Amino acid sequence: MRRFRILALLVITLAMLGTATVCWAVDLTSGNRIDEGVLYKPTYLPSVDAAIGTLRNLGGRKAFCAWNGYTDGLDVNVDAFGLRVRGVMVATGSQYVANNGGYWVGGKYVPYIGGGFQQTKTEAEETAVVDFPKVSSVLVWHYPNLDRDNKWGVDVYHTDRDGIVAYRMPTLEIAREFADAVATLAVAAGARLVTYDGNVFKRSAEINAKLRKKLKWTGDSGLVVVEVVPGSPAAAAKLQKDDILLEANGVVLRDYDQYRQLVRDTLGDKPEAKFDLKVVRAGAQLPVSLTLTNFNTGAAAIQKPGQPAVAAPAKPSLGVDLAALTADEAKTAGVPGGLKIISLKPDGVAAKSQLKANDILLALNGKPTPDAEALRQILAAEPPKQFKIWRDGAAVTIEAVQSF
Repeated sequence: MRRFRILALLVITLAMLGTATVCWAVDLTSGNRIDEGVLYKPTYLPSVDAAIGTLRNLGGRKAFCAWNGYTDGLDVNVDAFGLRVRGVMVATGSQYVANNGGYWVGGKYVPYIGGGFQQTKTEAEETAVVDFPKVSSVLVWHYPNLDRDNKWGVDVYHTDRDGIVAYRMPTLEIAREFADAVATLAVAAGARLVTYDGNVFKRSAEINAKLRKKLKWTGDSGLVVVEVVPGSPAAAAKLQKDDILLEANGVVLRDYDQYRQLVRDTLGDKPEAKFDLKVVRAGAQLPVSLTLTNFNTGAAAIQKPGQPAVAAPAKPSLGVDLAALTADEAKTAGVPGGLKIISLKPDGVAAKSQLKANDILLALNGKPTPDAEALRQILAAEPPKQFKIWRDGAAVTIEAVQSF
């Protein structure tokens, strides 16, 4: 979903600041794009206690903050039902105060204009609250135009609220750690998360006459795509920027919330579902098939407080050191991308499946592996079953040999 934030710029000169904050918002009202979707699928933690501990640890390190970034006196409270983050910003400085008056001299009043600087103190507070049972989705975003220390964000949507509960953090790793913990606590509390398809949509309020003319679109319904996240289901379906999604499985699309609800209802408890989209591209209609996997798969295995621990089945290790292909390497090999095998452990699945150093991993279990994150998500959902590699100038498919 395309999100637009209008940030109130707190105008305080640096000379007036008495206490620094970790996160600072900047004025982003110029109209430039300020956010980028990130390919993210939750990796659930093994227990509610582990997720609570993760959020408390991150809070103790001040590794995240609410949107405006008030981390002075940061207060993080979390349990199995909710997360409350409170931050306070205190700024001290000085303000000129006029002191006009006068005095009498020889029966004549002589006015004067004077004044001086007085110490001032400004305090601001914000509180961001997540109600885990009512969470509908957890998304990760990148804000390249924000301040240097906190370019990453996690947005939490609720089924009964308008707007977003937003947090910011300095690295993508912390954003994923935070998002995984929130998603774990949400599904453990009974929430059902909406699968993210990788489309970023423009708000209907932003679809003006100029944009309609550019897109050759005269209808009242539909969602305009402004970004497709690389490696996402939307990218796999070959959706493009400026596509207009008119229908999904025969249902006319009128707003993003309706589309999210349709995705959730269609997936239900199924591990994946297919969506037949009717798309307008450059004035012409065309069909697009979109397949989504269920973000709620695996939620039942999360250990809740008071439950005995259940031993998780052992997961096989690929046993490889990998490196993403550079653009030159991909061009030389004649492949769009992949992961190059640097070395293998003798007892790993890859070695036992006869993979070799310098092989290029193109796909695992029929799903592309353009980068390490894509591979991580595949392995988090299922064991390795089939490798597609590039070797000696040709694509080769190899069945995985399990190793425990």
